Amino acid sequence: MILVYANQFHNRLRLARNNSPIIKKMVHLYEIKDYNKMDCYLSRCGNYGYAINNGELVSVFSRMKNKGNVIMMDAIQNGAIKLDCFDGYLVSFYKKHGFTEIKREKNWDNGQPDIVYMKRNKIKITVV
Repeated sequence: MILVYANQFHNRLRLARNNSPIIKKMVHLYEIKDYNKMDCYLSRCGNYGYAINNGELVSVFSRMKNKGNVIMMDAIQNGAIKLDCFDGYLVSFYKKHGFTEIKREKNWDNGQPDIVYMKRNKIKITVV
């Protein structure tokens, strides 16, 4: 994955959100001025990527199947040490990459999954 300008990242994530209701619902799109303060990474094809904001993994998206492990290994290599996600599949996925739950909050939308905050341990990563 390659480090890209904030506007490039913003445009690719905006396109992904416009074409996928799941990405639109699950991935926050910051303003370009906010991405200017982050390190933004995209795959060479531009179909998946993430940003890191002071060690926090944000705006993770993929328009391709089976790219989660690639994204996570790259993000960890580039300094991702904390994140938040909705409770469910992602919690166990992030645990496989060395993250541990440190806090949990009720979702602001009744009936929706809790928000889980996680931090990376200094342990061996198990990729399945």
